[in-house]
Amino acid sequence: MMKIGILTFHREINYGACLQAYALLTHIKKIQNDTEIIDFVPNSEIDKRSWKRKTLHFFKTLVSFNEKKQQLKKKKFQSFYNKHLILSKEKLIGDNEARIANLQYQILISGSDQIFNLTLSDNSFTYYLP
Repeated sequence: MMKIGILTFHREINYGACLQAYALLTHIKKIQNDTEIIDFVPNSEIDKRSWKRKTLHFFKTLVSFNEKKQQLKKKKFQSFYNKHLILSKEKLIGDNEARIANLQYQILISGSDQIFNLTLSDNSFTYYLP
């Protein structure tokens, strides 16, 4: 049986990323049921303690004027992701580990137009696949 892995931005608190991940997974599952989103955490997500990310988070919070509203939004997204997205059992952390996913899947699909945005992907070539 063929197993398909999808590599995309699936952890974002963003309507576009959320709908794209869900739609791509749903569509591919119609073709091949054994499909899942690879639970990949890029190095940039691990390094959220950097001053650049802290500063950006501070200004986003300041602009939102309502931290509780942001927390509620995050909870709703997380609830949707947990309910509707099928993630790999193994969480792949860092750019090198994501390449190991090749061993588990017969087909790898990179999803989202944003994987080509080097600012968002922090110059990670993992999304481009080998």
